[in-house]
Amino acid sequence: MVLACWQTPAAIRHAGVDRITALLRRGHVKNAVQVAEAMVAAARQQTVNLPGQRAVAAKDLIRPAPAVRAAA
Repeated sequence: MVLACWQTPAAIRHAGVDRITALLRRGHVKNAVQVAEAMVAAARQQTVNLPGQRAVAAKDLIRPAPAVRAAA
């Protein structure tokens, strides 16, 4: 669900805990705040960028359901 909206660690960091929490709550995820905090913390720790990472993320290879895309 989250990776359908934000594919890279940089995008997850930019989205932040509040936006990710809101998305997870709309998806009825239990412990949405804790999951979002863990995701952002992990994204902050990642320092490796793969060649072509941004280009592949921009291609929208993961196609979320229309309801998820509209919620983001």
